[in-house]
Amino acid sequence: MPKSPEQSGMTNEQRLAFGKSRRTVVRRANQGPWVLPLKRRDPMEVLAQSNSLLRPDLVAQKKTRMAQSPFQFFRGSTAIMASDLSTTLNVGLRVQMCGNAHVLNLTSTKAAKDTESVFDLYDLSETCPGPFEWDLKRLATSFAIAAEDAGETKNNRELAVATVTRSYRESLFQFSMMTDLELAAFKVRSRLSNEGPFIDQPLAWRKAKSEEEKGLLASLPTYRESLVKSSQAVFDAYRASAIGFEAIGMGRVGSYDYVMAFFGENIEDILHLRFSDTQPSSYNSYVADAPRYKQQGQRIVGARRTLQQDGDPYLGFTTINERDYVVSQFQKPKTLVNPLELKGPLLLELAHVCGQVLAKAHAQTGDAVVISGYLGQGDKFAEAITRFAMSYAEQNNKDFEAFLDVL
Repeated sequence: MPKSPEQSGMTNEQRLAFGKSRRTVVRRANQGPWVLPLKRRDPMEVLAQSNSLLRPDLVAQKKTRMAQSPFQFFRGSTAIMASDLSTTLNVGLRVQMCGNAHVLNLTSTKAAKDTESVFDLYDLSETCPGPFEWDLKRLATSFAIAAEDAGETKNNRELAVATVTRSYRESLFQFSMMTDLELAAFKVRSRLSNEGPFIDQPLAWRKAKSEEEKGLLASLPTYRESLVKSSQAVFDAYRASAIGFEAIGMGRVGSYDYVMAFFGENIEDILHLRFSDTQPSSYNSYVADAPRYKQQGQRIVGARRTLQQDGDPYLGFTTINERDYVVSQFQKPKTLVNPLELKGPLLLELAHVCGQVLAKAHAQTGDAVVISGYLGQGDKFAEAITRFAMSYAEQNNKDFEAFLDVL
């Protein structure tokens, strides 16, 4: 659990006290609600600027998906919320943010003999160092919006938001008492995926064009150098096939993802690698002294190696035709895909799991003891985040209507 230089010589009791003292910087009650700035950036301009970094031929597809509901709009408009969060108060305690924390940004894995699944963050394309509140406020707001889309009452929406915030607070305090080795070994487990609507995401494929295949093959030496040394020798035993595919609908809409097959000595020994297009994080320009990566894949790979519980030995990065890519083993993602089913006990259990997952990520990259000192053991912070999430959900509804008007 990283500590700032001034905190490195402190005992846990002193760090808790330091965190508590940060309440004089921002009172917990002042973390909510969302207040519209006097000079808010035009959200449609922010969205257009973000979309300008994407593949022009896929932007229309992204807009069509965003027009389906307020929650789908929320998922595709991270740049708008990043701009808005930059105008809010924060206490100055940084973590490596997920950046795109929301109710569906989870993946689950389960061994054949296990009764519980292990849950983890899925998409880290927006990851960036930043205030812990920004991540939590986006996650909490996603519950308010998804629950409203699913037809939940206001009371139940507020309960879901409070549940994710309390789960985050309680889990972070639990993690703050662990050693670094204990924290690294901890896995977030739940029976949730045995009961909830977790299904394999459908994928849409087409054959890659010849110039795309050439770009993929030319990028392999750079990818190999980005691997950890132990994986380079294994990768050298495989040969790339001449076939590349573009997968539309994987990762962020508006980007191209490719999958390539690599063959070992046996024709049945196949390594499938996924090449995921990346862009700069929507948060980067709002965070003082945030690293300015020349290679965006390197930014994401570094965060994934730290935050994701089951490491991928073939995780790396490369550049294809002047665009940055993350490379990883291809596995068909298993995740929640129908937010309309997120209601009742399932919604609350998911809120509990999401709070745990985000808390672990923040404990690994921030000072969990100091943040716990700021949060305290009561509900003041949870009540403020609930006010923020409910009010920002209303703002999202207004932005969604404005989006439909200009579509």
